[in-house]
Amino acid sequence: MRLSAPRLLVRSQGFKLPVVILIPVAAAGGPSWPDIMTAFGTVAAALAAVGIAIWSHGDTSRRIADERRVARDRDQLAEAYRVQVVLGEHSPGGEPNQYGDLDGSVKRLAVMVVNRGSYTITGIEAVFSYDGQRLENPTGYRRLSGFGNVRERLRHGWSPSSERAMHGVLAPWDAGIRFESDEVNVQILKSPYPLVRWTDRWGAQWEHRRGEVRRIRDDEPWHLEPGPESGSSGPVGPGASAPRPRRCRARPQRRWRSSPR
Repeated sequence: MRLSAPRLLVRSQGFKLPVVILIPVAAAGGPSWPDIMTAFGTVAAALAAVGIAIWSHGDTSRRIADERRVARDRDQLAEAYRVQVVLGEHSPGGEPNQYGDLDGSVKRLAVMVVNRGSYTITGIEAVFSYDGQRLENPTGYRRLSGFGNVRERLRHGWSPSSERAMHGVLAPWDAGIRFESDEVNVQILKSPYPLVRWTDRWGAQWEHRRGEVRRIRDDEPWHLEPGPESGSSGPVGPGASAPRPRRCRARPQRRWRSSPR
């Protein structure tokens, strides 16, 4: 296409002013206006297609990321419920009474933790609630490795190691960990239950409470939840006069003693 520029003379107060008017004229053999507009439309369509492809790729990536997150959350919850938590009790005994029966006025509690999942869990810890009013730290701890699962011919003449470096760690092949309480008067034991926490392979922390497992914050303190056995209000601990708060920290950790083998 070429542009022709004819000159027009305009008189203004006795002066002749040249005025240039550009008139598009299709050059012989060049593209026409329909061809030019078609080219513009083609370019615009290509740009739109590229934009749609980019948006679709980003949307697909977000959708895939969301699906993976949902699948991981589901796997984490399933693995958390494969950690077995069992409460046991033991009567230490004592002097027989006049009927020859052993004194059953005191008991010891123990919570056994077994990892039946597919991955190692770490940072395992536990506390006891004797009556729903306060939390008590364990006084005994014992960890049983998977030494007993090894073939007899392989472990013949050897004994299991203490594995102090594996404190609070359970692999799927380990036997388990036992946390033990102090001797407690049976009159204090009103619907006792343990609280157990651990960290999974993804770094998430979990808490087992009365058969339910929930995910917790890394800095979440131990606390009690109001239940039918604890009442709606009342003092917390000996000598307390204020109404029972919703949260209650466990007592300071005492030095554990290893139970006899």
